[in-house]
Amino acid sequence: MNLTKNLFFKIIALSIFMSLLLTLTSCRQVEVTEKKTEEEVTPEGTPTEEEKPIAFLPGITIEDDHPNGCIDCHLKVSDERDYRLNVTLAEIEEHPKIDQIVEKIPDDCMTCHKEGTDNAIEYIVHYEHYKDPEENHFISSYQGSCLNCHSMDIEEGEVKIKSGEKNW
Repeated sequence: MNLTKNLFFKIIALSIFMSLLLTLTSCRQVEVTEKKTEEEVTPEGTPTEEEKPIAFLPGITIEDDHPNGCIDCHLKVSDERDYRLNVTLAEIEEHPKIDQIVEKIPDDCMTCHKEGTDNAIEYIVHYEHYKDPEENHFISSYQGSCLNCHSMDIEEGEVKIKSGEKNW
């Protein structure tokens, strides 16, 4: 009987040891599989940290190519492609000719397009610059960045509308 008891305890001890060994081995495998390389966890085509582009923030993370806002983008490219605002706005039937009225854009535009009115400049400009995103030149060519038209004083946290002398 003593031999049977002894064998019984050896089998129990061996079972406990095997269970413990299996548990430890499976935990070890989980640890190994959880520590995947960057290539294994990064979806194909996703840029690495080194490849990620810096945020497109003119005047903050990159040089500001449009310090005067509207007039730096709305230019006469050729006789066939004149995007200056005096030409563009002349195509709107109800809009007055601005050639003699406006000296600084968009500052002088706010004489008629006052903040808080139905025809406020912020509504008109934001609508025109962000409508039809798939076909919008501002989005495709200028990355739709607010800082093409606005400037930001980082230290003060103040946002301003860029303005420049007319270009006609």
